[in-house]
Parts: sequence; C-alpha cells; structure tokens
Amino acid sequence: QKLATRGLLESRQGGGTFVTDRLDSSFGNAWEEILRDHPGVHEDMLEFRHMLEARAAQCAAVRATAADRERVRQCLALLEESFGGGDLDRQVDTDLAFHQAIAEASHNVIVGHLTASLLRLMRDNLRRNLSELMQVPAARDQLLEQHRAVWKAIEQGDADQALVAATNHIGYVSQNMTRILRSDARMRS
Repeated sequence: QKLATRGLLESRQGGGTFVTDRLDSSFGNAWEEILRDHPGVHEDMLEFRHMLEARAAQCAAVRATAADRERVRQCLALLEESFGGGDLDRQVDTDLAFHQAIAEASHNVIVGHLTASLLRLMRDNLRRNLSELMQVPAARDQLLEQHRAVWKAIEQGDADQALVAATNHIGYVSQNMTRILRSDARMRS
C-alpha cells in the first residue's frame, strides 16, 4: 500500500498489482546517454541483465501466485503468436512483456522496476537482435524453446530449473548481441 501511495505500484481490479514506470524517466535518461556515448557499456548492461533476470525467474518460481503464473502464461502465448508473424515491433513488445511479467512475479519491487527500466533502455538493441535472429528459423525456434523452458520451470515452481533456463536464454541473447556490437565496432573502424 505504501508503494502504491508513492506511485511505484498500481493495482488493477481483477488483474493484480503491477510496477509503474515512475522511476523510469530519471533512470533511463542518464543511461541512454551512457549507452549512446560508450558502446562498451552494452556488454556490462547485458551482464547485469543476465544477473537480474535469472534471479527474477528463480524468485518467480517460488513466489508467483496463480494470477502471476497465468499472466506469464498469457505473455508466453502472445510471444509465441507474435513469433509466428512478421511484425518485428510486436515480437519485441511481447518478448519484453514476458520478461517483465516474470520480474513482477518475483514479488520484488526493486527487481520489477529495474527490469522495466533496463528492458526499455535495451529495446532498440533487442529489436536489432531479434531482427537478425528472426531471419534464421532455427534461432526463432530456439528462442521460443528457451522462453517455454523458463515458463515451465516457473509453472512447476522449480527455482533451480528456472535459474538454469533463464541463464541459458539470457546467455544466448547476450552472445548474439555481443556479436552484433562487435560487428558494428568493426564496421565503424
């Protein structure tokens, strides 16, 4: 209730409690500038995302309510649907929503806010990464299987497996984004 009063959480009738973006603007502006001016920081950001999201999945497996699990399941269904089409922005949005639902299911307000801010900051990079990966059918299938593995572990309440599945997924994404960033650096030199 205190966090809702401060505008950090909002309750939606019949929909649960969600993280707001109140902290996002002050957090995001400084980091957007750093990421733009110092491309090497992207790898640090990916490392942080790895730590944050893997732990969020682990916590979600233990703490998620039935409503949280349903929300993550619905986000996965939308993600699967979007991956079957050609709308890149929708694919990015559903991917971000899936990860945010997991962060919120961790029931850690700081994790929810940091994840929301981090994913918004990385949206352009995620879009670019998905754009490249979606050209390879095997990569598309692999991404979907990774998301399903995270969901399955959360659904079953298996914290150890959730950690492993999220670690594998973020590692795969990180590997591809790092490759893209290094390719960009070579093109600029």
